[in-house]
Amino acid sequence: MIRAAVVGVGNCFAGLVQGMEYYRKHPEKKAIGIMHEKIASYSIHDIEFVAAFDVGRNKVGRPLHEAIYAEPNMVNWIPKEEFPKSDVIVKESPVLDGVGIWVENRVKPIKSKKSTSELKKEILRELKDTGAEVIVNYLPVGSQKATEFWAQVALESGCALVNTLPVFIASEKSWASKFKKAGIPIVGDDVKSQVGATIVHRTLAKLCDDRGAIIDKTYQINVGGNSVTGDQEILIIKNGKVIKTKIGKFVDELIEIYGEKRGDGKDAVDVSKTGEGIECLSVDENFNVVRAPVAALIRHRLNEELYEVETYEGRKIKITKDHNVFALNYEGKLEPIPIHMLKERESYIAVPRNLPLNNKEDVMYINLRPYLKLLFARGVDEEGNIIVHNHPEIKIPVEFPVSDQLLQLVGLWLADGNFDREGSSNVEIACGNDSECLAMVENFTSKYNISYKIRGEKMVCVRIASKTLSKIFRLVLGLHGDSYSKRMPEWVFDLSPRQIALVLKGYMSGDGTVVGKQIRWTTASSGLAEDIRTLLLMLGINSSIFRERCTKRPTSKSFKTNLKYITHGAISSKEDMEMFVEKVGFIQHEKNKKAVLALTKLRKGNTHIIPKFALLKKWGISSKAWPSLKTMKAYTILSQLDKVEDEKDRNKIMKICKGDILFLKIKKIKKLMAKPQYVYDLSVPDLERFICSNILVHNTDFLNMKEHERLQSKKISKTEAVQSQLRHRLPDDKIYVGPSDFIPFLGNTKLMFMRIEGRMWADIPFNMEVRLEVDDKANSAGVVIDAIRLARLAKDRKIGGAIVPASAYLMKHPPVQLPDSEAKKLLDDFISGKKHDKISWPF
Repeated sequence: MIRAAVVGVGNCFAGLVQGMEYYRKHPEKKAIGIMHEKIASYSIHDIEFVAAFDVGRNKVGRPLHEAIYAEPNMVNWIPKEEFPKSDVIVKESPVLDGVGIWVENRVKPIKSKKSTSELKKEILRELKDTGAEVIVNYLPVGSQKATEFWAQVALESGCALVNTLPVFIASEKSWASKFKKAGIPIVGDDVKSQVGATIVHRTLAKLCDDRGAIIDKTYQINVGGNSVTGDQEILIIKNGKVIKTKIGKFVDELIEIYGEKRGDGKDAVDVSKTGEGIECLSVDENFNVVRAPVAALIRHRLNEELYEVETYEGRKIKITKDHNVFALNYEGKLEPIPIHMLKERESYIAVPRNLPLNNKEDVMYINLRPYLKLLFARGVDEEGNIIVHNHPEIKIPVEFPVSDQLLQLVGLWLADGNFDREGSSNVEIACGNDSECLAMVENFTSKYNISYKIRGEKMVCVRIASKTLSKIFRLVLGLHGDSYSKRMPEWVFDLSPRQIALVLKGYMSGDGTVVGKQIRWTTASSGLAEDIRTLLLMLGINSSIFRERCTKRPTSKSFKTNLKYITHGAISSKEDMEMFVEKVGFIQHEKNKKAVLALTKLRKGNTHIIPKFALLKKWGISSKAWPSLKTMKAYTILSQLDKVEDEKDRNKIMKICKGDILFLKIKKIKKLMAKPQYVYDLSVPDLERFICSNILVHNTDFLNMKEHERLQSKKISKTEAVQSQLRHRLPDDKIYVGPSDFIPFLGNTKLMFMRIEGRMWADIPFNMEVRLEVDDKANSAGVVIDAIRLARLAKDRKIGGAIVPASAYLMKHPPVQLPDSEAKKLLDDFISGKKHDKISWPF
């Protein structure tokens, strides 16, 4: 057996040991992912991890079989309860520089009371007591001091070292000499993935070089995913003000002022440098929608296929293939899921059922002084009223009251209003045949001595006879557009909840009604339908939106119209209907009576769907459809809560069933044609997700990106791995090989975009582009398995120093760079025991 110790119980190590367990449980399967089934007498089953070291508070002191599943680890190939129990307890390692300052809140390092020298003594004792023979360094990239500490531990303990990091130990002569003098083998530095970005890049570069082509320039960008398109809408709180805007418009405006170009081509705004307070809506671990600070705004150009994801309730988002939405996993947690893993009519994604944005007090007045010139006003009289040209009887206060009637009138105008002609138009609303709406209009206009008249053949159109009021509606309140293009004015989203309800009351009184057991409304403007949905969510009311195809010929199922589609909205659940009746309602008494009657017909609440999770099975919560369905109704779960004896488990089930999140089924995933465009993202520290287009999506971990100095050795290692394959080195400004930024919304998925530009016969140009997508936790595990066995083989043969055959073939930055074909032959010779004068470095 090979007795190994691991430093850094993270994702990559979790993937390694869960993969080993997978093959142990399936002996009939050939181990895929290793380059040598046996190295000398050692198989993958001959490796035993007898010691483990970490800095995380939630890992130190726990058994190894528990620590590999502790956050922020994401690997769950083998269910936690099925992984064999281990007697190995994770011991404390000194932090040093092993945790970046921007990711401390994710890793949560232990606050040790012990000095580094005290910890070193305990570590050496643990290695001795456990009989460890090989140390595997799995620390995060950039851990220079921490890696040097563990190199020294290897020297003092006599353990061989496998250095998977781009911290140069095996390839640095002074360190390699120490290992050679001590007779201790080291394999390093910076492990290659099995089919990773660097190995693909260097292989293709060498192919071009060997075929006689000239490479003029090349780049390799490694990222963890992309973003949403610029036309997706988002609620932003900027300096305390709520704004509903397109994410592209918002980010572009700030990039113009504060943007910085990153080395990987992305434009970014570090919000901390702007002096602006920017927040978005996110979801915490208790399934509550919360306001969260935005650390950065990011955009970059893209020319690849996008996807539009649509739920059965009509929520849509346009997003890149590798961006993540969220689902409920079996552990009962929100888990990021990339778009390409979703399935139509099967997958459920997380969306907000409530957008509790503010508890603001009512907005009392709008100051009209900045608009006097636009209103053609002659000034303000002694009583504080605008002096209206030729109409001294009209008394509109310059401190214009945001009255209940005004807000309802705004809603009515959005439903059934227009301006009677261009320029000096009057406000018109189609409510002349509705006595209660007409009474509200009269109540409003009479306060300002403004007249109105009902006109038209059917006496439906109410014209409010004040051009000044019309200008206030258009220029101050932002009411414009026709029935196809109307949108909710931006200021409405910054009102108090009570005032938002009044705007909705006016709108629903025009476009809304009661149909069966539902509140329904209809509009020709799909954008307005989404605005109404968002405002309802701000009051805690969930609704559905669906489109109906129209036809010029009337049928029993269609409207007679020139429109291609008409958009309907619906409120149908008992809880949402109750909230609507209580908070919004209609101006019309008869509609309110119908709404109350419809509500009495809804007998069951909590009818929303919950994907099944482990606690339900643990406590025997089930339904008749348990064997076949992957979901349950919330009321079915809640009705059986008396079975749950553990209070912590009961609270968790309650949060999932009654929190601010719904889980909606995917109706359609539509592939969109590739075109050059910007895509956009936010960085939301800690929570790492934000609500966009009323769907929960993952964010970019910009704070981790900021520590570029931690990635410099990685950049050097990857660049040298490619340059070493060329007969003539490229100038530094003609090659860019970027290290991978850790972006949580992709989990462990890593993407590489590579381009080579060059010339062939007669200087004719060529170029190639490659997109590679891999699961990072699986991609290097087999290589490390080989490295562990090779380190032990060298130890068996009493060879010290940097083991050249193993390092040259398995590592990006070995002491000696060799073409892969030569390195493989040298390694095969080493395994077979052939003598060679360049086995151990320094030579």
